[in-house]
Amino acid sequence: MKIIKDNLIFIVLLLVFQVIAFVPPFVHNTTFWFSYIFGCVSILTAMVYIKYAYRNSETLKSRFYNFPVVYVCGMYVLCQLILSIVFMALASKTYSWIGIILFAVMLGFVIIVCYSVTEAVPVIESIDVKSKQNVQFMKTTGAEIKAIRLSCEKPAIKSELAKLEELIRYSDPVSDPSLFDIENRIDELCKQLESEVDNKDEKQVLATIFQLKKTVEKRNILCKAAK
Repeated sequence: MKIIKDNLIFIVLLLVFQVIAFVPPFVHNTTFWFSYIFGCVSILTAMVYIKYAYRNSETLKSRFYNFPVVYVCGMYVLCQLILSIVFMALASKTYSWIGIILFAVMLGFVIIVCYSVTEAVPVIESIDVKSKQNVQFMKTTGAEIKAIRLSCEKPAIKSELAKLEELIRYSDPVSDPSLFDIENRIDELCKQLESEVDNKDEKQVLATIFQLKKTVEKRNILCKAAK
């Protein structure tokens, strides 16, 4: 029952195509049968590829990435069924080889496109996940500095923290494995800065902010060199 429900559209299309193929008094020659077979194959191909493309699509972004498969399969089925019906209706007046070549080219094109898309989507999704992870460090660091600035009461420190926050905001957010050590140092300085602000040591806080600025600037230079 679940199989019928999940594939209801394709089943209905297949049944309607059977009625169109066998109710009218078409001539059942080679052209007719090849047109009929390729019409059925188009529906089954679309069903298989759409189900395969969406087998692991749990997020909206993943469904969006796989939408080209739905579009290509939908257009293929529509064009193939129309051409199949035309060739079946004109079966006694057309050469079978024309339809066979045309239908085979269409099927081959759809298989290549759908295969390419379904193979590319997991790669694109993994790049998205990696990119999201790579930019997380600078976003988190910027948020930490902002939180420190908002909790600080001394104007001089707040002013320097605002400059540091702006420096981080306009830094390249994408990390690189080669930046692990220096980003780890930035993280340590952020924690040190947070503890020093709480201790109200203005001179030490300003020195740490200065050191943090220099480290972020160095990180940006290394990040640019790593591109």
